[in-house]
This record gives sequence, structure tokens and C-alpha cells, in this order.
Amino acid sequence: MFRTRELKIFDMFSGDRVFDVPEYQRKFIWDTKQWIQLMSDIGFSIKNNDDSFLGTVVLDEVKDKEDVFQIIDGQQRLTTFMCIFIASIAYLKSNWSDDETIDNKHAMIQNLFSYLIKDNGADTKQIRMLNDSTLFQNLCDEISKDGTEESQRFSIKNFVTILNENADSRYAKAISFFLDLFKKRESDNKPLTAFPVFYEKMRKIRIVNVQTDNTSDAYTVFEVLNARGVQLTQLELLKAYLLKQTKADEHFTSVKTKIETIEANISAEEQDNFLLHSVKCLYNYSSISTKNIYQIITEKHSAFSVDERVAFVDNLVSLSKIYKNYQKVDLNADNDRDNLISFCSLKSIKIYRPLMLALDSKKEILGSYYLSTFKYLLKFAILNVIDKTYSNKFDKDLSKTANKIYLTNKQSVILLHFFSFLKNKLIVCNEEQSKLAIKTYRYSNKICAFNNSAKALIHMLKYDYDSAQEDLKIDYNSVNIEHILNDSETEEYKLRFGNLLIINERINSEDLKSKPYSEKRNIYLSSDIKYVKRFAEENASFDRQACINRTEMIENSFLERFVIPDSEIDDKLKQIIRVIKMNALVNNAQRFNGCINKSIDETLRVIDASGDIDSQKEDLKNIASSEVTFGKELDLELAELI
Repeated sequence: MFRTRELKIFDMFSGDRVFDVPEYQRKFIWDTKQWIQLMSDIGFSIKNNDDSFLGTVVLDEVKDKEDVFQIIDGQQRLTTFMCIFIASIAYLKSNWSDDETIDNKHAMIQNLFSYLIKDNGADTKQIRMLNDSTLFQNLCDEISKDGTEESQRFSIKNFVTILNENADSRYAKAISFFLDLFKKRESDNKPLTAFPVFYEKMRKIRIVNVQTDNTSDAYTVFEVLNARGVQLTQLELLKAYLLKQTKADEHFTSVKTKIETIEANISAEEQDNFLLHSVKCLYNYSSISTKNIYQIITEKHSAFSVDERVAFVDNLVSLSKIYKNYQKVDLNADNDRDNLISFCSLKSIKIYRPLMLALDSKKEILGSYYLSTFKYLLKFAILNVIDKTYSNKFDKDLSKTANKIYLTNKQSVILLHFFSFLKNKLIVCNEEQSKLAIKTYRYSNKICAFNNSAKALIHMLKYDYDSAQEDLKIDYNSVNIEHILNDSETEEYKLRFGNLLIINERINSEDLKSKPYSEKRNIYLSSDIKYVKRFAEENASFDRQACINRTEMIENSFLERFVIPDSEIDDKLKQIIRVIKMNALVNNAQRFNGCINKSIDETLRVIDASGDIDSQKEDLKNIASSEVTFGKELDLELAELI
């Protein structure tokens, strides 16, 4: 059962009510952006003589603690107002000594104290917000001083010292922010600095209070509110759910600590992506997105035991340690794995991260093949961007492969799944289609059909630029794509690779816009990107034929760098299948059912895994010595079988 009513914000902090922030809640994370927005909203309402509406707060009445309410939703807003109350009292007590307003000042201070601190009688007082009570208590002790002796008088210097000693605390930062803002607005003589006006407007701020006496009801309201747009990440919702499920057993503290480890590893901006990619890797759930992860996980996990939930959290912790590195984008990376991480930082290309997680989780098992899988995956990802072959089926196949790899601890089977996935995606094994995709790629700012990602294109072109740059690194965060001959809706050759340059943003746009090549060349010559400078030095003029010739040169470079020959993946698969076949023969002719992708089912059907292993020794030796050699480790695996 729950009750809903509209209250003034000061009414929320009156009476005997005390607020508690449950352990499973996220920490106080509001920062300058949110504080400025709140003050802006109040300032707007002052200017327009309107009341402010602050949203909804969900409270759960704690049964065994009288007048204590857990904040299910609304912690950020209520905590911010506690900080405003403390800053306001400190401001009032250190400023504004006009005798005509002294009584009004004392009344405001007294009221603010009543919102901040609950009077329990018999000289006992309790801060209304139970989180970070040490800092709040020290600050409240200071602003409560009202004696005549120097040691008993409030000191703004002592108050600021306490804040500085707790500079890492978000609460201290918030209080410092509001205190500084009050002082600044006083000196700026802005309307809000007439503190009584601000105080009266703050009194009129309205809030909807949803209050329950049942935790399940509180969570129901919490989930509905978040489904309608309250800005919590799916990981934060999942955290609340998991801790709610383990609240009554011995795993609660452990699970809480592990989820906090995940939150420390993954930025708030990436938390939804992390959860999505991890769940795809762990379970291969279909029809899952950043918008419904929480819903799907809670539905799937409803039948989980506590131990299964703990295992799930353990897996997330392990994957978060890997995913943490995916947030470190280095466009100057010198290896294929880090280049792939940078490439997949682009929104549309993050689709590969479940497979990357699976491969990274098998680093020790893959051994020397670990980096080579990323080399192939990088080529594969770039070709797919060029050819635009993404689809829902592609996403499902990739997630399915990631899940199979994650659940496998056999090197040969991991490689089988990986290369079978590449084989199934025709652009990789079809050289002609790859070549056609490269030769028909176009880039234009004017034509919607060719308005491809500039950042993705920079990733593709950067290799030749890095070679020319030698020891100096290019800041790829500050570059853009430039059309050498002006972008055209009618001249198709101007949209191809040969007419594109990576150039510094500071000299792009207006400096180069619509200028003839002769004028652009002078700007190119001053570029600190050596490739651009060298291009200008070698091309005193640049016309249609020069553009076509350069296009052919760059396309050939792409073909050599990114296209994977048809035979290469086939040879890899043949060698892996040979190992699988050997295992099948040695292990009582048992096939690896469920481990073989459909694309090679026909190949595997011809493998005769029956009979006495001893009678087939010679055949096995012939198989082991035939065809192309995949690598030393698989050869050793074959040797062990024989």
C-alpha cells in the first residue's frame, strides 16, 4: 500500500522524519551541472513568479525504526537540499548584519536549523540525513555555535577548514559550491542574492511524496518511475534488485562490494553498454538492448538461486576489469587489439564488444593466437563499416559466437567458433565483394546516402598518416575529414578516397571552405601533419585525373591492408577441424556436438570418428602432416593426440 501527496520541500524536512539512504543505493553523484540547473530553475521561478516543481520522492517507512524513512528514489535532490540548508546557515551567520533585517535573519536561520536537524528533546538532536553523518555532524556543530566567547562563536574560517579537510567528499563540494554561489551573487548584485527572496521561493518548491510501508511497493514505484525516464543507469537498477534479493542472507555485503567494484571500473556513461555487452557474452539473450537489460535480467534471474546470483555478479566483476580498458581510447595505438578498442569506441561499432570480451576472457587459453584473433576482427570490423553489412541477424550471430567462446575452455574450439563466424559473414571470405565495397565507398557532407562517420573514416585512413608522421603523434581527437576538391553532389570522383585528407580541425571549415586547390595548398603546406604537408609538396596542382589516380592508390592500399583472402580463413578452419577430428577419434569417437557452427556442418559430416583408434594411427599421422600448418600450439595439440 502506498500514499501519494504533494508537499512543499520544507515540509519534507519537518516534524519527526529522518531519512536513511540504503546501502544498495548509488552514492551522491550530483555535480556542478545538476547544482547549476537546480539554481537556474529556482532563479527562473523567481523571475517569472512561478512555483518550482522538483519531481517525485519515493520513501519506504522502516518498520523497526520509528520515523525513519529509507529513500528509494530522490536521494540526489534531498541530499542537495541538506547541503543548501547548511551552506545557507553558514552564509547568513557570516554575512548580512543589517540591523533592520536582523530579526528576519534569525527567523530564517532558526527555520533552516529545524529542517536540517530533528530535535529529540532532552538536549538531544539528530541530523535528518543519516548518510556521511561525521561530516554533516562536524559542520552542524560549527554552525550551531551561538555563544559570546570566541571558542563558542561560529567561525566561517573554521567552517571552510572542515570543508577543505573533506575536499574529496561530494557533500563538501556541494556545500562549498552553494556557499560560494551565495557570496558571488551578493557581489554581482543579482536578484537571487536578495537572500530573503531566494529563501521564500525555496519554501514554495513543490515535490510529490510517494510513501509506502512495504518495501515491495516502494520498489514497484521505483521501477515505474525509472521506466518513465528518471536518469538511473540499468546497472544502478540492477544493483538495487540484486541487493534487495540478497538483503536477508550472508552474501549482501559481498555483493554490494563487488557491484561497487564494477561501478568503479565502468564510467556512468558506459554502464549500460557494459551491462548489455556482458550479458550478451554471458547468456546470449536475444532481443536485448540498453533500454531493457534490467527487465530481461530480472525476468531471467527470478528463478536463480542466491548462489547463482552471486556467480553472476562474480562474472560481471571479471568482465568489468576487461571492459575498463575499452574506455581508454588510444588512436595512436601500435597493436591491432588497441586499434580495435579505439575503433569500437564509436557508437555504431560497439556491437563487437561482446566478442571482444569473450576473446579477452580467454587470453591465457588462446596463447600466441590471442593477438591474431584481434588482427582478423579489426579487419573484419573495418570491412563491415565500408560495406555497411550490419543487421539484427549479424548482431545475434555475433552474440551467439561470443557466448560459445565464453563457455569454452578448449583452444581449438574457441578458434573454430571465431573463424567460423568470420567465414559465415560473406564479405570476409569473398574477396570480390570486399574489393567492390572498397571501390564503391563514398564520403560526402552534402549527400545523405554518403554521409558516413568521419571518425570511422579517420580510423581507416590513419595508417599511412602514422607512417609518415614518424616519431611525432597525431592528435586524432582534433582532426576531421577534408575534401581536397570541394565536396560535390554531381561529380562522383570527388566523393572517393583519393579526394580525402585528414586535417586539423583548427584549419578546417571556414579556412578551407569552397576555396580552390591553389589556395588550400598553401594551408596544407603549413600543416603539422606530415602526410598532409608532403601531399601538398608533391602536388603543385590537383585535378580530376590526379584525384582518380590517388583514389586507385589508396584503394589498393586498403585491399592489401584489410581484405582477407578467401583461402586464408578456409585454411585456418581446415587445420582446426583436423584437430577437432583428432579429438573426436581419440575420445571414443565422440563428436563435439553443439560446438560446431552450421557453416562447417557439411565438412564435419564426412569425418568418420568411429572405430578403433589404434587401427587408424596411420590415418591420423597422415592427417596431422597434411594441408597447411595453423601454428605451433595446434601442432603440439595434434602431437599429443598421436
